[in-house]
Amino acid sequence: MSSANPRPPVTGYPVPPQHPSSAPATTNGYPYAAPYPSSTNHYYDPYPVPAPSRSAFLRSFLITLISLFLIAGAIMLIFWIVIRPRVPDFYVTSLSVSNYSVSAGTSPSITATWAVSLRAVNPNKKIRISYDEVQSSISYRDELLATASVPPFYQGTEDTTEVKVGLADKDYYVSLRNANGMESDRTGHGTVGFEVRVRALARLNAKGWWWSRTRIIRVICTGVSVRFTGNATAGGLGLTGQLNGGDSQCYVLI
Repeated sequence: MSSANPRPPVTGYPVPPQHPSSAPATTNGYPYAAPYPSSTNHYYDPYPVPAPSRSAFLRSFLITLISLFLIAGAIMLIFWIVIRPRVPDFYVTSLSVSNYSVSAGTSPSITATWAVSLRAVNPNKKIRISYDEVQSSISYRDELLATASVPPFYQGTEDTTEVKVGLADKDYYVSLRNANGMESDRTGHGTVGFEVRVRALARLNAKGWWWSRTRIIRVICTGVSVRFTGNATAGGLGLTGQLNGGDSQCYVLI
């Protein structure tokens, strides 16, 4: 008769021995402790916003600049269409000379009294013009013979103004070449061509608009022919002359 075994049979692997120096057991199923969570956000953005580049800034700047130029150009175009500014017209309507004398000797000079009439025409329908600091002169072949100041004057829209200019010179020195030239023209053709000039500070103002401008205006009247009569002796002492032909139109620079 056999006796019963007090220990039941054991199946499986033997339990490994436990050592005191072994790490304590963890609750995560791994033989090591889990690290503490980091405070850094590791969220990944699949569509990051790119930082503005220098080329984008330049592109925006150029677009803005071009837009401003286009707007300014449109405003100026509208202004020119509505206002239609035009340069004023000037004419020499009369030129008389008295006591005319030219000396072509060792000290060439000229003595004369000049009376000039100018017609100023403002053709603009919406621009008014004020003329200040007006100066007038007479010359021969670009050599100055006489100068004078002219009183300021004002022109409304589509206005015409007659301007009187008086000039005089006595024993005014000129070059020998031009003294001989004036005498040669007078004795050979009976006429001498002079040049009348006007320089003024013109203030232009558009009627009913904010627009106004200040400009230097230069009036150049070339080839103003004067026919002389009277004493035909050498030197032409006491000669008088009048504008030969009709009105003489001038060039206007503004």
